Amino acid sequence: MNFKNFDVFPIGNAELSIVSNKLRVCNKSNSGCDGVFIQNKDGKNLCISYAQMSQISEDNSTLRTSSLMRDGLGRVFTFSETSKRYDKKKDSILFGTNFSFLQNDFKIKGYLNNNTVFDFSNQDIEIIDTETNNEPIYYAFPWIQIGKIIWRVLEIGLTLKELYDRIFSKQTVIVNEILDPQTLQFTGYEIEVIYDPIPFDIDVNKKTYKVDSISFCCKNLIPKHLIGKESAKCCLIGEQVTMYNIPYIEIENIEYL
Repeated sequence: MNFKNFDVFPIGNAELSIVSNKLRVCNKSNSGCDGVFIQNKDGKNLCISYAQMSQISEDNSTLRTSSLMRDGLGRVFTFSETSKRYDKKKDSILFGTNFSFLQNDFKIKGYLNNNTVFDFSNQDIEIIDTETNNEPIYYAFPWIQIGKIIWRVLEIGLTLKELYDRIFSKQTVIVNEILDPQTLQFTGYEIEVIYDPIPFDIDVNKKTYKVDSISFCCKNLIPKHLIGKESAKCCLIGEQVTMYNIPYIEIENIEYL
């Protein structure tokens, strides 16, 4: 199927349809593996805009997004993975990112009206290990069952469920090449994944901030012996969105930046 000039493919038992000019992805098996793959043929930075997600506010509903790249040898890998889950007990939307795909040094930033509200390095962030979170791990972040305790998440409580019911969120993926300033040889990538809902309160390190977007930033440098080799270069190939305990999601738009 084609949507907004992008080829989209069902994952698992999901069903895709166009409803009121939106891409609707219906969750049929509720396995956590149903969803949609959005192909990025041009390998460019892109933005995905979701319709409002009141349906995610059912208890323990989970939406997971994964960004994929392919290297010069044809190997496909995930470089970013995040999850949103509604927790009825806390009456919060919990936002997690898979730390296994981030580099040793990365940053999480919060913005409001294009002004920086907070800028934390990974050393400043309190880590929560979901295996000791006293709740079924398949409710929280499903991939922890595969990666065991080495998969950790940053947990952020988005307070006010009612506000989230009106969110029209966006996910923007930006990957830029890093060149050596003297030789101009390719040395790696600078990666930033940005999430843009309407203004909301976010709790980080037990302090509440009001922001209208958050981002995760890191640099992925290649080994020195691969500098300048074309096989080390990678390209974006698509976004994978899967869901658990959500009847459907709707995507309003997909566009290149």
